[in-house]
Amino acid sequence: MRSLDEFAGEKLAALERAKLRRIPAVTAREGLWAERNGRRLLSFSCNDYLNLSQHPKIIAAAIEAMQRYGMGAGASRLVTGNHPLYAELEERLARLKGADAAVVFGSGYLANTGIIPALVGADDLILLDELCHACIHAWRQALGSKNRALPPC
Repeated sequence: MRSLDEFAGEKLAALERAKLRRIPAVTAREGLWAERNGRRLLSFSCNDYLNLSQHPKIIAAAIEAMQRYGMGAGASRLVTGNHPLYAELEERLARLKGADAAVVFGSGYLANTGIIPALVGADDLILLDELCHACIHAWRQALGSKNRALPPC
């Protein structure tokens, strides 16, 4: 029987060969600035490119919400983590965008796993840019073909 170290090593090597192995590239972040390989860079690639996580009004609103509702969802929305605030946020976003409805996802990865299988059928062709999110490339690799639809999640 193979050891866990051998198994993990093989998986990491496969990711490396496919150029899908993710290694933290930023060594420090301060507001809008990130450090990478010793260089100070203005960051447009994070989820906080507007630096709103440091805005005093947003920090105060987050503290108020935690005091009122507690910290964390405790589970996915489907299980027991749903909250009326999600529905309120989605309704407001839909109105703002002039849409019938909106869905909020906790991350880009979750958006990909929720939206793509809902829109893509077994006979559809998906053309991927090499810079699209790594999870999409991983799904493509798992299928063993560049010309098949992504699997349902």
